[in-house]
Amino acid sequence: QYTFSYPLGDIPDVSYGNLQPGNEKGWFSSPSPSYLNSKESFSTVCNPPVLSHPSGFYEDSLVLSLTASRPDEVVLYTLDGSIPDPNALAGRTYTFKNEYKGSATGADETRKLYTYTYSEPLVIKPFLSTNGNLAKVVASTTSWTSTNQPIPRATVIRAAVWKEGALMSPVVSSTYFIDTIGKQRFHLPVLSVTVSEDALIGYDNGIYVPGRYYDETKTSGNPDANYKHDEWERPGHFTLFDQSGKIAFESNAGVKIHGKFSVQWPRKSLKIKAQKKFGAQAQFEHEFFPGLTQKPTVGFSPIRKFNKVNLRNSGIQWNTNLFHDAFVQRLFDFENGDFQAYYRDWE
Repeated sequence: QYTFSYPLGDIPDVSYGNLQPGNEKGWFSSPSPSYLNSKESFSTVCNPPVLSHPSGFYEDSLVLSLTASRPDEVVLYTLDGSIPDPNALAGRTYTFKNEYKGSATGADETRKLYTYTYSEPLVIKPFLSTNGNLAKVVASTTSWTSTNQPIPRATVIRAAVWKEGALMSPVVSSTYFIDTIGKQRFHLPVLSVTVSEDALIGYDNGIYVPGRYYDETKTSGNPDANYKHDEWERPGHFTLFDQSGKIAFESNAGVKIHGKFSVQWPRKSLKIKAQKKFGAQAQFEHEFFPGLTQKPTVGFSPIRKFNKVNLRNSGIQWNTNLFHDAFVQRLFDFENGDFQAYYRDWE
């Protein structure tokens, strides 16, 4: 009888099997189902780092420590939503576009994604976005005027442990809201969605912008756009904070643009999917919709398992009110029929 054990649980997009040659086992960063295991392998895998503070709301500056389990390991971290990468210590460049009017094509600006080596505790302070921040990036070909007022922002830390010759650990993602009034700024649950910058606004692959696909087809009667490709999915992480500011639920996930006509607006709907390939479980297990229960024929137990959660932009009312659909759904929830579960009471 052959017994096979897979150590350390599930690590996304990684396989474990026999090394070549011999019967020793190891890790492979490039899975090859039904084929010989690749020659690039690792005999050990690093454990995830430990962060001194959980995601949440803090009223004062936060001193954050990142710790590896072994002294010969290095903690890598990012502040831009990207996955830590030992090859990006000098920065990894991507392009984006900030002006789609006129006939010019091609990206017009560049940014770099940086991975940092942790050497001392990080001091996280209140963070206000400014005119040069990503909030100004054009996400639509329609008119859009962004605010000129500074916007309180979160600090997102994505960290992993790395060692030469070992497989890098799974990534740990945390979100910190540093604000002198803490959670009192918001009176509703808050949802944080973390995705790498280039996966959202990159000219070639960003899912949130018109991008290359718009430039290549804008002279046609029905131009394409990056955000129209609903098959595009990017790895991300999301955290739901309850009304007290505590973590109610968090998970890795796949992030996609949701919708048809509404994707052209600057504020878009997002589909958050439970995807094992991105490190999530097969389903999200949380009571996202308090009071939502099974049909009477099945029972009245609360529904706690979901394949995906949609964060809707309220369709054509994306810039006027954001509660119309939720109001109508609640208005008719006494009807004995099927309806779409909807939740937009998040900030």
